[in-house]
Amino acid sequence: MNAKGRGAIFALVLLLLCELVLHSDKFLLMYRSVFAAGRLMDKVFVIEHSPVQLLLLGNSRVDNGFDPMILQQKTGMTAFNLGVPGANAEILYGIVKRLAEREQFNEKAITHVVLGLDESLFQADDSLGYGVFFADRGKLLQEKQFKALLHSYFRLLGYGGQLKELREPEKLLRFMKASFQDVEPMGGAAKINYGFRPGERGKFQNNQQLLAQEAGAQNPPNNRVTAYFFALLAVLQRHNVQVVVFFPPLLNRSTLFLDPNNPKAKPYIAIKKQLLSMGVSVVDISSNVDKVADEFANAGHLNKKGSVRFSNLLAQKLLLLWSNLGSQKYDF
Repeated sequence: MNAKGRGAIFALVLLLLCELVLHSDKFLLMYRSVFAAGRLMDKVFVIEHSPVQLLLLGNSRVDNGFDPMILQQKTGMTAFNLGVPGANAEILYGIVKRLAEREQFNEKAITHVVLGLDESLFQADDSLGYGVFFADRGKLLQEKQFKALLHSYFRLLGYGGQLKELREPEKLLRFMKASFQDVEPMGGAAKINYGFRPGERGKFQNNQQLLAQEAGAQNPPNNRVTAYFFALLAVLQRHNVQVVVFFPPLLNRSTLFLDPNNPKAKPYIAIKKQLLSMGVSVVDISSNVDKVADEFANAGHLNKKGSVRFSNLLAQKLLLLWSNLGSQKYDF
Protein backbone atom coordinates (compact mmCIF):
# COMPACT_ATOMS: atom_id res chain seq x y z
CA MET A 1 0.00 0.00 0.00
CA ASN A 2 1.41 3.39 -0.93
CA ALA A 3 1.61 6.43 1.34
CA LYS A 4 -1.63 7.89 -0.03
CA GLY A 5 -3.52 4.69 0.77
CA ARG A 6 -2.18 4.55 4.32
CA GLY A 7 -3.02 8.21 4.77
CA ALA A 8 -6.59 7.64 3.57
CA ILE A 9 -7.06 4.73 5.98
CA PHE A 10 -5.63 6.78 8.87
CA ALA A 11 -7.98 9.67 8.05
CA LEU A 12 -10.92 7.27 7.86
CA VAL A 13 -10.06 5.80 11.26
CA LEU A 14 -9.85 9.30 12.77
CA LEU A 15 -13.26 10.21 11.31
CA LEU A 16 -14.74 6.98 12.67
CA LEU A 17 -13.34 7.69 16.13
CA CYS A 18 -14.73 11.24 16.03
CA GLU A 19 -18.10 9.88 14.98
CA LEU A 20 -18.11 7.37 17.84
CA VAL A 21 -17.24 10.12 20.32
CA LEU A 22 -20.18 12.22 19.10
CA HIS A 23 -22.50 9.29 19.86
CA SER A 24 -21.55 9.40 23.54
CA ASP A 25 -23.34 11.58 26.08
CA LYS A 26 -19.94 12.02 27.73
CA PHE A 27 -18.75 14.17 24.84
CA LEU A 28 -21.50 16.73 25.37
CA LEU A 29 -21.05 16.64 29.13
CA MET A 30 -17.31 17.20 28.81
CA TYR A 31 -17.83 20.18 26.51
CA ARG A 32 -20.92 21.64 28.19
CA SER A 33 -19.09 24.97 28.46
CA VAL A 34 -18.43 25.03 24.70
CA PHE A 35 -21.59 23.89 22.91
CA ALA A 36 -25.25 24.72 23.56
CA ALA A 37 -26.11 21.03 23.13
CA GLY A 38 -23.59 20.29 25.87
CA ARG A 39 -25.34 22.58 28.32
CA LEU A 40 -28.63 20.91 27.42
CA MET A 41 -27.11 17.49 28.08
CA ASP A 42 -25.86 18.81 31.42
CA LYS A 43 -29.47 19.59 32.35
CA VAL A 44 -30.85 16.28 31.08
CA PHE A 45 -28.14 14.34 32.91
CA VAL A 46 -29.04 16.00 36.23
CA ILE A 47 -32.75 15.23 35.80
CA GLU A 48 -32.05 11.60 34.94
CA HIS A 49 -29.82 11.09 37.97
CA SER A 50 -31.59 13.36 40.47
CA PRO A 51 -35.33 13.20 39.72
CA VAL A 52 -37.56 16.17 40.52
CA GLN A 53 -41.33 16.57 40.81
CA LEU A 54 -41.90 19.80 38.89
CA LEU A 55 -40.22 20.50 35.55
CA LEU A 56 -40.13 23.92 33.92
CA LEU A 57 -39.92 23.46 30.16
CA GLY A 58 -39.47 25.96 27.32
CA ASN A 59 -36.84 27.97 25.46
CA SER A 60 -34.52 30.78 26.57
CA ARG A 61 -37.38 32.86 27.96
CA VAL A 62 -37.90 30.10 30.53
CA ASP A 63 -34.19 29.40 30.94
CA ASN A 64 -33.41 33.01 31.88
CA GLY A 65 -36.66 33.96 33.54
CA PHE A 66 -37.92 31.47 36.11
CA ASP A 67 -36.16 30.38 39.27
CA PRO A 68 -37.00 26.78 40.22
CA MET A 69 -35.95 27.40 43.81
CA ILE A 70 -38.74 29.97 44.21
CA LEU A 71 -41.25 27.46 42.83
CA GLN A 72 -39.88 24.81 45.17
CA GLN A 73 -40.21 27.11 48.18
CA LYS A 74 -43.77 28.07 47.27
CA THR A 75 -45.13 24.68 46.20
CA GLY A 76 -43.11 22.30 48.33
CA MET A 77 -42.19 20.28 45.23
CA THR A 78 -38.63 19.78 44.03
CA ALA A 79 -38.21 21.73 40.81
CA PHE A 80 -35.82 22.09 37.88
CA ASN A 81 -35.54 24.54 34.97
CA LEU A 82 -35.26 22.77 31.61
CA GLY A 83 -35.38 25.90 29.50
CA VAL A 84 -33.43 25.33 26.28
CA PRO A 85 -32.22 28.47 24.45
CA GLY A 86 -33.04 28.32 20.75
CA ALA A 87 -35.16 25.17 21.02
CA ASN A 88 -38.46 24.67 19.26
CA ALA A 89 -41.21 22.13 19.95
CA GLU A 90 -39.48 19.45 17.87
CA ILE A 91 -36.41 19.58 20.14
CA LEU A 92 -38.53 19.67 23.30
CA TYR A 93 -40.43 16.63 22.03
CA GLY A 94 -37.15 14.74 21.61
CA ILE A 95 -36.13 15.62 25.16
CA VAL A 96 -39.50 14.61 26.62
CA LYS A 97 -39.45 11.36 24.64
CA ARG A 98 -36.00 10.56 26.04
CA LEU A 99 -37.11 11.30 29.60
CA ALA A 100 -40.19 9.13 29.12
CA GLU A 101 -38.11 6.23 27.81
CA ARG A 102 -35.90 6.54 30.88
CA GLU A 103 -38.98 6.45 33.14
CA GLN A 104 -38.71 9.98 34.49
CA PHE A 105 -42.48 10.61 34.40
CA ASN A 106 -44.00 8.77 37.35
CA GLU A 107 -45.19 9.39 40.90
CA LYS A 108 -41.61 9.08 42.21
CA ALA A 109 -40.20 11.56 39.70
CA ILE A 110 -41.77 14.22 37.43
CA THR A 111 -45.49 14.61 38.10
CA HIS A 112 -45.95 18.23 36.97
CA VAL A 113 -44.67 20.03 33.86
CA VAL A 114 -45.00 23.81 33.59
CA LEU A 115 -44.54 24.71 29.93
CA GLY A 116 -43.65 28.23 28.83
CA LEU A 117 -44.80 29.10 25.30
CA ASP A 118 -43.79 31.79 22.88
CA GLU A 119 -44.19 32.07 19.13
CA SER A 120 -40.61 31.05 18.27
CA LEU A 121 -41.26 27.66 19.85
CA PHE A 122 -43.42 26.89 16.80
CA GLN A 123 -40.88 27.85 14.13
CA ALA A 124 -38.79 25.36 12.13
CA ASP A 125 -35.29 26.32 13.25
CA ASP A 126 -32.46 24.39 14.86
CA SER A 127 -29.45 26.65 14.40
CA LEU A 128 -27.73 25.25 17.51
CA GLY A 129 -27.76 21.65 16.33
CA TYR A 130 -29.83 20.11 19.13
CA GLY A 131 -31.65 17.79 16.75
CA VAL A 132 -28.48 15.88 15.90
CA PHE A 133 -28.51 14.55 19.47
CA PHE A 134 -32.13 14.77 20.59
CA ALA A 135 -34.40 14.39 17.53
CA ASP A 136 -36.65 11.33 17.56
CA ARG A 137 -35.47 9.08 14.73
CA GLY A 138 -38.73 7.16 14.46
CA LYS A 139 -40.67 10.36 13.88
CA LEU A 140 -38.10 11.64 11.38
CA LEU A 141 -38.47 8.43 9.39
CA GLN A 142 -42.26 8.65 9.57
CA GLU A 143 -42.13 12.21 8.24
CA LYS A 144 -39.57 11.27 5.55
CA GLN A 145 -37.11 13.78 6.96
CA PHE A 146 -34.23 11.76 5.55
CA LYS A 147 -31.56 14.48 5.77
CA ALA A 148 -32.21 15.08 9.48
CA LEU A 149 -32.34 11.32 10.03
CA LEU A 150 -28.97 10.90 8.31
CA HIS A 151 -27.50 13.63 10.51
CA SER A 152 -28.70 11.86 13.65
CA TYR A 153 -26.73 8.76 12.60
CA PHE A 154 -23.71 10.52 11.07
CA ARG A 155 -23.30 13.33 13.53
CA LEU A 156 -20.15 14.77 12.01
CA LEU A 157 -22.30 15.76 9.04
CA GLY A 158 -25.09 17.25 11.12
CA TYR A 159 -22.95 18.96 13.74
CA GLY A 160 -20.24 20.24 11.41
CA GLY A 161 -21.48 23.83 11.59
CA GLN A 162 -21.14 23.91 15.36
CA LEU A 163 -17.73 22.22 15.29
CA LYS A 164 -16.52 24.86 12.83
CA GLU A 165 -17.13 27.46 15.54
CA LEU A 166 -13.94 26.15 17.14
CA ARG A 167 -12.14 28.38 14.65
CA GLU A 168 -13.04 31.22 17.01
CA PRO A 169 -10.01 31.65 19.34
CA GLU A 170 -12.07 32.08 22.51
CA LYS A 171 -14.19 28.99 21.84
CA LEU A 172 -11.16 26.92 20.84
CA LEU A 173 -9.38 27.91 24.05
CA ARG A 174 -12.43 26.88 26.09
CA PHE A 175 -12.57 23.58 24.18
CA MET A 176 -8.92 22.84 24.91
CA LYS A 177 -9.33 23.72 28.57
CA ALA A 178 -12.41 21.51 28.88
CA SER A 179 -10.43 18.63 27.36
CA PHE A 180 -8.21 18.51 30.46
CA GLN A 181 -10.41 19.76 33.30
CA ASP A 182 -14.04 20.25 34.25
CA VAL A 183 -15.27 23.64 33.00
CA GLU A 184 -18.74 24.82 33.96
CA PRO A 185 -20.97 26.41 31.32
CA MET A 186 -21.76 30.12 31.45
CA GLY A 187 -24.26 30.64 34.25
CA GLY A 188 -23.05 27.64 36.25
CA ALA A 189 -23.52 23.90 36.34
CA ALA A 190 -27.08 22.58 36.19
CA LYS A 191 -26.68 20.51 39.36
CA ILE A 192 -25.83 23.67 41.31
CA ASN A 193 -28.36 26.16 39.91
CA TYR A 194 -31.13 23.62 39.12
CA GLY A 195 -30.89 24.54 35.45
CA PHE A 196 -31.61 28.24 35.99
CA ARG A 197 -29.45 30.94 34.37
CA PRO A 198 -30.67 34.49 35.08
CA GLY A 199 -30.61 36.78 32.05
CA GLU A 200 -27.88 39.38 31.85
CA ARG A 201 -27.81 42.18 29.32
CA GLY A 202 -25.59 41.31 26.36
CA LYS A 203 -24.29 38.09 27.92
CA PHE A 204 -26.46 35.23 26.69
CA GLN A 205 -28.47 36.74 23.83
CA ASN A 206 -27.01 39.36 21.53
CA ASN A 207 -29.12 41.76 19.48
CA GLN A 208 -28.90 39.58 16.37
CA GLN A 209 -30.23 36.53 18.23
CA LEU A 210 -33.01 38.57 19.80
CA LEU A 211 -34.05 40.00 16.43
CA ALA A 212 -34.10 36.48 14.95
CA GLN A 213 -36.30 35.27 17.80
CA GLU A 214 -38.66 38.20 17.41
CA ALA A 215 -38.81 37.74 13.63
CA GLY A 216 -40.29 34.30 14.24
CA ALA A 217 -43.11 35.88 16.19
CA GLN A 218 -44.37 37.50 13.00
CA ASN A 219 -44.64 34.18 11.16
CA PRO A 220 -47.50 31.70 11.44
CA PRO A 221 -46.74 28.46 13.29
CA ASN A 222 -45.00 25.80 11.24
CA ASN A 223 -47.44 22.89 10.84
CA ARG A 224 -44.81 20.18 11.33
CA VAL A 225 -43.40 21.80 14.47
CA THR A 226 -46.91 22.38 15.81
CA ALA A 227 -47.58 18.66 15.39
CA TYR A 228 -44.50 17.96 17.49
CA PHE A 229 -45.88 20.21 20.21
CA PHE A 230 -49.10 18.26 20.46
CA ALA A 231 -47.17 14.98 20.28
CA LEU A 232 -45.16 16.24 23.27
CA LEU A 233 -48.39 16.86 25.18
CA ALA A 234 -49.64 13.40 24.24
CA VAL A 235 -46.52 11.81 25.78
CA LEU A 236 -47.03 13.74 29.01
CA GLN A 237 -50.73 12.92 29.18
CA ARG A 238 -50.07 9.21 28.60
CA HIS A 239 -47.85 9.29 31.68
CA ASN A 240 -50.48 11.15 33.73
CA VAL A 241 -48.32 14.24 34.06
CA GLN A 242 -50.22 17.36 35.07
CA VAL A 243 -49.39 20.03 32.46
CA VAL A 244 -49.77 23.78 32.89
CA VAL A 245 -49.03 26.19 30.04
CA PHE A 246 -48.00 29.81 30.66
CA PHE A 247 -46.58 32.67 28.60
CA PRO A 248 -43.28 34.31 29.67
CA PRO A 249 -43.57 38.11 29.75
CA LEU A 250 -42.30 40.37 26.98
CA LEU A 251 -41.36 43.99 27.60
CA ASN A 252 -42.67 45.78 24.53
CA ARG A 253 -45.60 43.71 23.31
CA SER A 254 -48.18 41.12 24.23
CA THR A 255 -47.68 37.52 23.24
CA LEU A 256 -49.80 36.63 20.21
CA PHE A 257 -51.44 33.84 22.22
CA LEU A 258 -53.18 36.57 24.23
CA ASP A 259 -53.59 39.34 21.67
CA PRO A 260 -56.88 38.92 19.75
CA ASN A 261 -56.56 42.41 18.23
CA ASN A 262 -53.43 41.47 16.31
CA PRO A 263 -54.28 40.03 12.87
CA LYS A 264 -51.26 37.71 13.06
CA ALA A 265 -52.44 36.20 16.33
CA LYS A 266 -55.22 34.00 14.92
CA PRO A 267 -53.24 30.73 14.55
CA TYR A 268 -51.64 31.16 17.97
CA ILE A 269 -54.96 31.81 19.65
CA ALA A 270 -56.23 28.68 17.90
CA ILE A 271 -53.41 26.71 19.57
CA LYS A 272 -54.41 28.11 22.95
CA LYS A 273 -58.05 27.15 22.36
CA GLN A 274 -57.02 23.64 21.36
CA LEU A 275 -55.04 23.34 24.60
CA LEU A 276 -58.08 24.30 26.61
CA SER A 277 -60.25 21.83 24.70
CA MET A 278 -57.76 19.09 25.62
CA GLY A 279 -58.09 19.93 29.31
CA VAL A 280 -54.64 21.53 29.54
CA SER A 281 -54.56 24.33 32.11
CA VAL A 282 -53.44 27.74 30.77
CA VAL A 283 -52.41 30.56 33.09
CA ASP A 284 -51.62 34.19 32.30
CA ILE A 285 -48.98 35.78 34.51
CA SER A 286 -48.31 39.08 32.77
CA SER A 287 -51.26 40.60 30.86
CA ASN A 288 -52.48 42.80 33.71
CA VAL A 289 -49.07 43.34 35.30
CA ASP A 290 -46.89 46.41 34.83
CA LYS A 291 -43.60 45.57 33.11
CA VAL A 292 -40.56 47.76 33.64
CA ALA A 293 -37.28 47.82 31.73
CA ASP A 294 -35.04 47.27 34.74
CA GLU A 295 -36.55 43.78 35.16
CA PHE A 296 -35.49 42.70 31.66
CA ALA A 297 -32.09 41.76 30.26
CA ASN A 298 -33.54 42.66 26.86
CA ALA A 299 -37.02 43.03 25.39
CA GLY A 300 -37.65 39.28 25.46
CA HIS A 301 -35.78 37.96 28.50
CA LEU A 302 -36.06 38.64 32.20
CA ASN A 303 -33.03 39.47 34.35
CA LYS A 304 -32.46 38.35 37.94
CA LYS A 305 -34.73 41.02 39.40
CA GLY A 306 -37.50 40.22 36.95
CA SER A 307 -37.12 36.48 37.48
CA VAL A 308 -37.78 36.89 41.20
CA ARG A 309 -40.97 38.83 40.59
CA PHE A 310 -42.40 36.66 37.82
CA SER A 311 -41.34 33.37 39.42
CA ASN A 312 -43.36 34.38 42.45
CA LEU A 313 -46.30 35.37 40.24
CA LEU A 314 -46.12 32.02 38.45
CA ALA A 315 -45.96 30.14 41.76
CA GLN A 316 -49.04 32.00 43.03
CA LYS A 317 -50.99 31.18 39.86
CA LEU A 318 -50.00 27.52 40.07
CA LEU A 319 -51.00 27.23 43.71
CA LEU A 320 -54.37 28.83 43.03
CA LEU A 321 -54.95 26.60 40.01
CA TRP A 322 -54.03 23.38 41.80
CA SER A 323 -56.04 24.33 44.83
CA ASN A 324 -59.12 24.87 42.65
CA LEU A 325 -58.51 21.60 40.84
CA GLY A 326 -58.21 19.84 44.18
CA SER A 327 -55.16 17.92 42.95
CA GLN A 328 -53.22 18.63 46.11
CA LYS A 329 -53.19 21.09 49.00
CA TYR A 330 -50.27 23.46 49.30
CA ASP A 331 -49.42 26.08 51.90
CA PHE A 332 -48.85 29.64 50.74
